[in-house]
Amino acid sequence: MSDPAGRLKIQLRRGREGLLCDIQSTRPVKAAATFAGRSASQTAAMLPMLYSICAKAQAFACVGALESATGMHAPASVWRMRHLTVKLETIREHLWRMLLDWPRMADATPEQDGMSAILQRVSQLFALIDPQGCLFRPGTREATCDERALSLAIAELEVLVSELVFGCPADAWIHRTADRSSLAAWAEGAVTRPARLLRAVQRSDTAAVGQSDVAALPEMDQGRLIERLLTPDYEDFLAQPSWDEAPRETSPFTRNRHTELLQALSGALGNGLLPRLTAQLLDVARLTAEIRQGQPRDAEPPTASTVLPPSIGLGRVEAARGRLVHLVRLDGARVLDYRILAPTEWNFHPRGSLAKGLAALPVTDDRHVRHLAELLIMATDPCVAYDLSLANVAADAGAGP
Repeated sequence: MSDPAGRLKIQLRRGREGLLCDIQSTRPVKAAATFAGRSASQTAAMLPMLYSICAKAQAFACVGALESATGMHAPASVWRMRHLTVKLETIREHLWRMLLDWPRMADATPEQDGMSAILQRVSQLFALIDPQGCLFRPGTREATCDERALSLAIAELEVLVSELVFGCPADAWIHRTADRSSLAAWAEGAVTRPARLLRAVQRSDTAAVGQSDVAALPEMDQGRLIERLLTPDYEDFLAQPSWDEAPRETSPFTRNRHTELLQALSGALGNGLLPRLTAQLLDVARLTAEIRQGQPRDAEPPTASTVLPPSIGLGRVEAARGRLVHLVRLDGARVLDYRILAPTEWNFHPRGSLAKGLAALPVTDDRHVRHLAELLIMATDPCVAYDLSLANVAADAGAGP
């Protein structure tokens, strides 16, 4: 049976001059077209149900697109709670990898009980933030919740994150890890699962593997982005996007690349394995600290830099794995076109950052190459399952051994 979410097929082949990488995707990039003919409220209610991964970010981008297409503007209180929900979801998504998948790559047992506690706490927070289930409904004008209960639940989540990930409060970890040496000291001294993987990467001298020259996705001009999403060949763009005729990257690494720690790591290791894993830790630390402090940067909705054409709306949000974009075009009260541009298509582009990083891996024995490839894929973090294979070019071509 085919996977409704699609899969990534990643093949590494040994060539005469190194590794060759081929990435193919069966992700249903046109799935949102099924909302054509539906009302805005129907679309906002149904679209997040299509996505088991990052459903809150999908809801955020969806309602943003629908509200901008109809001239609505969410008040600051609604915007704040929507953003809070996405930040909590991003923390949860990263912790799923760190507590369940990272240990497997460092010969450790997954942190099942800890992850269960995280899931329970985040679900409780979702219910507190949106008790009526209307936060992501177009035109919502009020966001009310039990602020005291919310603060207590956030504090309990922060304790879990401190114990399971950093071994100290998140903001303290940020201040203590300003460069590579202080990060290494933390990894050597902490007893958490994430610290164990970083310790293994640093000890095995693989911190710099998987570098590529693919640049970060810039802040895309709204007019150009809308034009590209509405061109006749938009399906090709959704499946294999590029900007200024080049693949780009949008990920925890690119959004944290200007922080003090990543600047220090990148100076020596580029965008290799250790900086990528560290970027996910930074995401969790920064978001945990922001949530406790009341996220002042998200107090007011952004002002669009470009006046959108009538009946066209654009919704954008930084999801766990990168920038997510929704575009809607309305015909009266009904959806005429709906397009979703997801971070996975940028980061797992056949000529993108992961493909180039995998091709740059050292050519050693199959077991070691596979281990490094799985580490790099995990550090880039697809939102769907993948199949990884390693073959020999000569054997594939029918030549001798």
